[in-house]
Amino acid sequence: MTMKGYELELVHIQTILVSLDFSCNNFIGEIPGLLERLKSLKGLNISHNMLRGVIPSSLGKLTNLEWLDLSVNKLSGNIHLQLTDLIWLEILNLSENQFVGPIPNGKQFNTFSNDSFKGNLEFCGFPLSKPCNEENEGSTMEQENESDDANRFTWKVMLLGYGCSFVFGIFIGYINFFSNGRAILFVKWS
Repeated sequence: MTMKGYELELVHIQTILVSLDFSCNNFIGEIPGLLERLKSLKGLNISHNMLRGVIPSSLGKLTNLEWLDLSVNKLSGNIHLQLTDLIWLEILNLSENQFVGPIPNGKQFNTFSNDSFKGNLEFCGFPLSKPCNEENEGSTMEQENESDDANRFTWKVMLLGYGCSFVFGIFIGYINFFSNGRAILFVKWS
């Protein structure tokens, strides 16, 4: 890697990078899932290449991402619902690809304009003027239902954990306060 005129050899993946610009490099292949390791990444530009395949759902783990440009590639498939978890995402450009299906609703995706999605002839839904047919809306509803089910499961697990912790705390408290047949008082009465 050359940085500020100096040649550096990177022995392992640098996880402290703030932005990456790989645009206009004629890259081929798929977007690597290893990008999920770059937790502090705020900007990613892989536009104007010849990338194929789908956007990996692992990009949804880049929770600090503020801008993402994947435009002018040959990417295809649906947009994963996990990308709606990128709550800091201010700029998104998925234009001029081969994406299909409904644009995910919710969170930051409701703030993007038509320009973020133009040139994908099989995209439909808000903010585009092309409505989704019932088949596409059904897949969106299934994704939303799966997300709701996952959220309910998370809450159930959390409540179960809190309940078990509470019972365990009461048990330990009982043992500490009433050991040896007498109560241990921590408050001294005057």
